[in-house]
Amino acid sequence: MSILSEDFGMDPEFEKEIEQSLCMHRFFAGTTLSVLVATPTLNVSTLISNSDIPTEHIYLVNTKVGDYGRFARRVSQMQLNHPHCGIVIDNIDKIPDNADREYWEEFVRFALKRENDYPVPEWDGHYINFGEMHIAVGCDEKPAYLEGASLQAYIIV
Repeated sequence: MSILSEDFGMDPEFEKEIEQSLCMHRFFAGTTLSVLVATPTLNVSTLISNSDIPTEHIYLVNTKVGDYGRFARRVSQMQLNHPHCGIVIDNIDKIPDNADREYWEEFVRFALKRENDYPVPEWDGHYINFGEMHIAVGCDEKPAYLEGASLQAYIIV
């Protein structure tokens, strides 16, 4: 138990959420590690929305066929203007079972691995350089498609 809990009578669960939130902000502010928030108690999109970093948000649970290509092109375009921009990808464990599912899973893996030269679909010669970006992803629990993947991410559970 920390000093905060003893001095102010804070609920340990609430204190844990505060510590996780501060940790998430610290790692999102850098471009060395991505942040993977794998807990239903923290909403990564809400917590990152206060950032000064130009950031694109997407909730994968709401995506339709074709959204993958549009989002990748939008991120690539944003990176042309702001090389160290950010992306927040939420609900990575709730991707709809449609034709774009495998593309989204690959996109998330590449982002969390911080790979460069990720080809943008239907836009020849354009790439996303995840290594230069601020990246946060959220889920209720770590999805199976990330098991065994070599990620450059700080994982908050």
